[in-house]
Amino acid sequence: MSVILEINKLVKKFGGLRALDGVSMKLYDGQITLIIGPNGSGKTTLINCITGLYKPDEGRIIYNGNDITGMQPHEIAKLGLVRTFQIPMSFQKLTVLENLLVAYNKNPGESLLWSIFKGKWLKNEKEAREKAYKILKLLQLDNVKNRLAQELSGGQMKLLEIGRALMSDAKTLLLDEPAGSVAPTLAHEIFAHIKRLRDELKLNFLIVEHRLDIAADYVDYVYAMSSGKVISEGYPNEVFNDPKVIEAYLGG
Repeated sequence: MSVILEINKLVKKFGGLRALDGVSMKLYDGQITLIIGPNGSGKTTLINCITGLYKPDEGRIIYNGNDITGMQPHEIAKLGLVRTFQIPMSFQKLTVLENLLVAYNKNPGESLLWSIFKGKWLKNEKEAREKAYKILKLLQLDNVKNRLAQELSGGQMKLLEIGRALMSDAKTLLLDEPAGSVAPTLAHEIFAHIKRLRDELKLNFLIVEHRLDIAADYVDYVYAMSSGKVISEGYPNEVFNDPKVIEAYLGG
């Protein structure tokens, strides 16, 4: 497998605090990789640096052969590297289908110049709807496509976030606690969807998650962080049973 995302000795400081202290990781093409660690270990800061919300103070981030260190979030997203948030950021007053269509980024009808040439963008609108219906079916949201986002359950909101990322042609998804605050049964369903999307659409996933007992059944590789550093890496059972990881979660 080839390396799709490489993080090399990343450092991010907030005043005297080194939130990331020389973090290095690799995500391989076709892999579901999990990042774990207690609160304050630097997981979300790492995601924010990878996706351009924060600019790292040191180190490099290479995605699909491109140095994306310090690039703007919209530039990184155009390369196919897209993130979701721990708290879903959907448009509450739009339907599920409309939320997906808003995320489609290839509609010339939204351009002032091209909007008057109807024939130029009707085909794109048709393609957008076809793509949205396909994603809705994959995520098993097709039966709620006409419901407002605010009417969805917590688990459905998480899936909608993933669907919006897919509409933007994401190839690698960074998910911040996709199973957070949902019932165990639904959490398993979310991870089952993630695995199916990896297999059917050939996607890559880098996931931050606290539900270790659930995530363990679905991920390929795990990195454990504590105090801004990677303290362990390997297959799920190896990392979860590493004394350094157990000590980090128990607070020493």
